[in-house]
Amino acid sequence: NVDGYDDDQVIAVFGLRRGGKAYYALDVSDPDADPKLLWRITNSGNFAQLGQSWSRPEIKEMDWGDGVKPVAIFAGGYDADKDARDSVSDDDEGNALFIVDLLSGGLVWKAIKGTGDATSTVYQHAELDDSIPSDTTVMDANGDGLADRVYVGDTGGRVWRADMSSTDRTTWKITPILSVGRHEDGEPDRRFFHRPDVVPTQDSVGDFDGILIGSGNRPDPTQTDFLDRFFMLKDRNTVIAPLPDDYATKTASDLANMTNAVGDGLEFSDGCSNNDVSCELARLNVNGWYINLTKG
Repeated sequence: NVDGYDDDQVIAVFGLRRGGKAYYALDVSDPDADPKLLWRITNSGNFAQLGQSWSRPEIKEMDWGDGVKPVAIFAGGYDADKDARDSVSDDDEGNALFIVDLLSGGLVWKAIKGTGDATSTVYQHAELDDSIPSDTTVMDANGDGLADRVYVGDTGGRVWRADMSSTDRTTWKITPILSVGRHEDGEPDRRFFHRPDVVPTQDSVGDFDGILIGSGNRPDPTQTDFLDRFFMLKDRNTVIAPLPDDYATKTASDLANMTNAVGDGLEFSDGCSNNDVSCELARLNVNGWYINLTKG
């Protein structure tokens, strides 16, 4: 129930998808009155990296040293140059992650491509090469009610993890945890357009967050040049802390090929030869698996 006398507020936040490179926030608390524009973000200034605004904002609460406040978390968007099937160059927009103050639209923090030192509002990573049209998956990993981790995939076949567990924004960072596309030798131009699911669980090795995500090309869904895949990566770094700078990004060669796990047994990945079941099971137990998606 919305009660204006109790200062209740309802805010609608939305992007434009193919329609443009902007986000809007409207105050719609009073259904009998016209919506009120709270703020608008365009691809300029602090948001110069914004592409087509495909990513649906996730509304969460965070504390960056000035008390708990509501935020909107969204990915950088889509670079329409990727519409071309043979476009495998680095993108010049959309390759970012943004966190903004929900009430003002001001930048709280962003991750962008670069090699500069971290500041309270900007973290730079040299491998943020590809636009990110996907929705984000935001976690409260320590159960305190505040967002402290984000997972998202990009159009270059990488899956990223951002850690924001401290009130000191200079410690916030983003790290690639899986790379299964054009940046790896021998891999095709796999792309991620949909957010990953995250399932905290455990196995015989220990605790992990299962990151489940499928590749595909939304502007070109009928391509048959290669097989897309569904992945399950075991992120065993479940503690509330940023990943180390020397974190080894996992690739398809670190995962077990479970395409024929039902009925015909394992289909062996590169490197697990001569029906070496122990090799394949080691990958499965430690890092996770993938399944090839068959052509329709």
